Amino acid sequence: MLGRRAMWTEYRLCLLGAYCVPGGLWLAGQVSPGALLCWLSLPRALALYREFKGAEGRALNKTLGGTAQLVLIYSVLFAMGVVFIR
Repeated sequence: MLGRRAMWTEYRLCLLGAYCVPGGLWLAGQVSPGALLCWLSLPRALALYREFKGAEGRALNKTLGGTAQLVLIYSVLFAMGVVFIR
């Protein structure tokens, strides 16, 4: 409904928010520096964004699957950093 540009913006903002929150929590003293371990998945996120920006139609299904994998990797790294690194 809002168009392709809005779709790109929303995807970018979701990625940006996910990677800014751990830094903000760490700066506020709410989590250990281990929470920043999730930043190791950032290169994958950037690659997915580039792929997303150039895809249309059915090709977006591949990006959707990649995004699901990214969420899993990010979540595991974040959880491991919070639980095991103090």
